[in-house]
Amino acid sequence: MLEKAPLDLVLGGGGAQLVPVEQGGTRQDGRDLLLEARQRGYDIVRTREELENTPGWRSPQVFGIFAEGDLAFAEDASRYPSQPTLADLVRRGIELLQFNRRGYFLVVNAGLGGRAAQLGRGESLLREIGALDAAVEAARRFAGEGALIMVAGLANTGGLQLNAFSFAPDRGIAVLSPSTAGVPALSWSTAPAPQPEAPILQSVATPTDRPLPTSEDVLILSTHPLVQAASRSLFETSDLSGILQSKM
Repeated sequence: MLEKAPLDLVLGGGGAQLVPVEQGGTRQDGRDLLLEARQRGYDIVRTREELENTPGWRSPQVFGIFAEGDLAFAEDASRYPSQPTLADLVRRGIELLQFNRRGYFLVVNAGLGGRAAQLGRGESLLREIGALDAAVEAARRFAGEGALIMVAGLANTGGLQLNAFSFAPDRGIAVLSPSTAGVPALSWSTAPAPQPEAPILQSVATPTDRPLPTSEDVLILSTHPLVQAASRSLFETSDLSGILQSKM
């Protein structure tokens, strides 16, 4: 990316993958990509404060690395005050890229939700969905109503479901954490797991703590004046519109 696709703005984690082993990183080729980025004119920022203080009056060349590995989950944000939130990254990215009056293209990979799903952490996943919602709100506020904003899932991980059995015998209802009996309210599955006491003719699923991506359709949501106008036109001319109006 540094050599063949120079970008105005790169923000995220993974700092250890950018420097060689002898400098405390994980690279085996001896290259120090942070040094190379600085030599190519990028401002290297490592904290939320440095990102906020980056000048916005000139064309940006910002390389921001805020963690040696993954950025912190939303629920752990208080433990890492120097890390910007996802909404901070989106907002500040838009503020810096708006220097280009001809427009810009900003790609945001909110991967911590998928990471939480892989780890089977239901509460973390829901908090990451909340963080994504805040980031989309920041995009709509700072990019303006005329901007095209698209939100799409990369893949589905297993199948997230609310368990069907009742928590009535418990003292309270477990929604985001195990019940007092140790039963989780949220679980992932790709198929029913075989019961140990039942005869197994063919295993249809293997219990795992690391659910894999599944081949399911994902939604693409977008907001833009032309998209909204086209959606209204499609709805008004469809049979669905008449069906819904007859039911109202």
